Amino acid sequence: MKTDVKHESARVAWAIHVFTATGALCGLLGLLAVIDGNPRAALLWIMAAQVIDGLDGPAARRLNVREMCPKIDGNVLDLVIDYLTCVVAPAIFIVEFELVPGNIALLAAGTILVSSLYVFARTDLSAPGGWFRGFPAMWCFVVTCMVVLDSHPTANVAIVAVFVALQFAPIKFVHPLRVRELRQITAPVTALWIGAMSWQVWLERTYVVQLQGVIWFGIFWLLFVSFRRTWLDSPKTKPRPNWTFRH
Repeated sequence: MKTDVKHESARVAWAIHVFTATGALCGLLGLLAVIDGNPRAALLWIMAAQVIDGLDGPAARRLNVREMCPKIDGNVLDLVIDYLTCVVAPAIFIVEFELVPGNIALLAAGTILVSSLYVFARTDLSAPGGWFRGFPAMWCFVVTCMVVLDSHPTANVAIVAVFVALQFAPIKFVHPLRVRELRQITAPVTALWIGAMSWQVWLERTYVVQLQGVIWFGIFWLLFVSFRRTWLDSPKTKPRPNWTFRH
């Protein structure tokens, strides 16, 4: 009986790993859409990969997949897929669809690819409480925001530069599901934010004010929570000395 339960648990664990692996297929389809010149399909496939990435982790931890399938490292699997869908695909998207001026497009994409390797290679990327140390190279969301908000190519250069710098900065970035602080707000806001971006991508250049508002609010909230925690954890100003005077 115990053997049957163990085999069933192993099958569930493998099923979750296979589900995680479908993110790579979404990344491939996103890259093919970029090559075909279809930005809407490319972004939707990349966003689908992020939805998979957001669902598989909690399921794996809840079902203790690490113990049920010890020969497969789910963290490595996630990293490989994330680098494809969060870094490589968005970098190529920037070049092919000219989100930055053409004369520096390759430089921008190359900088994203190389700088993000630091993020993926860090052994201390995760901070206590589920926070990330520095911007976690989620370029898929940066690029999607550039598209749905129709930001100017010159402004996009500055955006790329800022987020590259934030990858190395001593800033804590929120993970919408792992961080318990304000999660009752952050989790639904993130879900609405991704949904609004996906809907706006589907509509292409037919901009909806309500969707734009949700997208801007999502950006504001995620940055607010991240910088708030960074500020709260920063070294406090030294207290003023308690001067005593002799009479």
